Amino acid sequence: TDDPYYVITDVGTYNPFTREEQFSALTESMAMSVFISIIVCLVVMVLLFKSLKLGVASIIPMVLVVAWLYGVMELTGHYLNSVTVTIAAISIGVGVDYAIHVTHRFREEYNKHKEYEKAMALTMASTGNALAFSAGSTFVGFLIIGLSPMTMFSKFGYLTAMMIGMAFIAAVVVL
Repeated sequence: TDDPYYVITDVGTYNPFTREEQFSALTESMAMSVFISIIVCLVVMVLLFKSLKLGVASIIPMVLVVAWLYGVMELTGHYLNSVTVTIAAISIGVGVDYAIHVTHRFREEYNKHKEYEKAMALTMASTGNALAFSAGSTFVGFLIIGLSPMTMFSKFGYLTAMMIGMAFIAAVVVL
């Protein structure tokens, strides 16, 4: 243009409406990812254990952890952000690992002894202890991330540590 007063300005496009759209898409995507993850884990568990009953039982702790985690977040005023929204997917990954260890060991012990109580006691004495140390070290690692001066990462660290604890409790108590 020939206008001497014409100024090109930098116009920000990151307004509240754009942010809301992005966050809405992110949470919808996360919800779908969690749903698909649970279904895939269920199929894998059923195939792994060759039992629908054990497959479904192994998935229950994971679903509970996701529900507990978001329930605690709501009760404590922690809101989802672009980092904390990933915790549900992480909890599925952690939960499936714990569930496989406990269920597999329980099945081995039950096949040997044919007594539920004895099989569970032996499972907790061996696999339960190993999971406790594994979960404990991971829990501490995420608590350290919770010390971050950046609020977003601090919340992620604390919430993920809490999720690790919940996943361990769900695996050893619910299963």
